[in-house]
Amino acid sequence: SFGSEEEAKIFAGKIAAVAESLEKQPDIQVEGTQVLLATHTSAEGGVTQNDLHLASEAEKIAGKPLAQAIAAKSA
Repeated sequence: SFGSEEEAKIFAGKIAAVAESLEKQPDIQVEGTQVLLATHTSAEGGVTQNDLHLASEAEKIAGKPLAQAIAAKSA
């Protein structure tokens, strides 16, 4: 979580800009001081290197490790 709702919104905006540069369309939700970022590539059947790159960039922007849950699609 972030120190304020405004900080959370600024973070979400920065992530949206990075996602656009990667041609990704993640789900980004701001709930108070928390931001939920969900990304996957349906055409590839799950999480791709671009999705992981976006998560890595999100951590760099936040300046701290982020809680992550990555679910792989079962065959």
